[in-house]
Amino acid sequence: MSTGRPPTPGTRARWIGASPSRLDAPDKTSGRSLYVDDLPYEEGELFGKTVRSTVARGRLRGARFLPGVAWNEFVVVTAKDLPGKNVVALIADDQPFLADQEIRHVAEPVVLIAHADRGLVEKAVRLVELDVEPLPAVFTIAESLQAGATAAQYGDDNVFQRFRIAKGDAERALAACPVRQEGRLFQARRVHVAQDEPRPLPGEGFGRDSPLAPGRAGDNRDFSLKTTRHANSLSPTGC
Repeated sequence: MSTGRPPTPGTRARWIGASPSRLDAPDKTSGRSLYVDDLPYEEGELFGKTVRSTVARGRLRGARFLPGVAWNEFVVVTAKDLPGKNVVALIADDQPFLADQEIRHVAEPVVLIAHADRGLVEKAVRLVELDVEPLPAVFTIAESLQAGATAAQYGDDNVFQRFRIAKGDAERALAACPVRQEGRLFQARRVHVAQDEPRPLPGEGFGRDSPLAPGRAGDNRDFSLKTTRHANSLSPTGC
């Protein structure tokens, strides 16, 4: 059985074809790993929830905070409260942290709320009513291309990305290679599944007072606001 340690140059050959164990697997499967939700409540810590859209596409006109809780005791964050650019930097700058004016998919985050009382947060999240004008949504490639000719929902024509593949003289290129190796490569089918689970605690030097500390997990894992030493530092984990 593999020890899980990285191979050294002298032992690299015996790792080919082996199935090394995950370094964190024993602690996680035995219950020794501590997750953020395992920590006791600290004074000044807030629990948070995310209010999300329920339509695939629409025009966001605002949000109504219905009576039932003392809203002046809550921390409420919308797109207008975010400093800097409201965008998650991925392949393209097209995904906002919080929706602003436009809804582009179901469960898009719109409002963040937080309170020291976990029960009140659970109650308050059901008292936020989004004012959304539903718009026709696109669900197939054919619909997307057809809509792009009249009213594009993404870019100018609903095309996310274009790639140009240029083919050359393969035989000439191979002949010029200093080394040629022929054979067959087999890659087993693999499926990547995005993780959406409580996060384990980070290593030393990453304290729970850090503004980058993960939020509490479980039902309230959407985000947490740390008010100890780093006032009002927002830490999204499941948004």
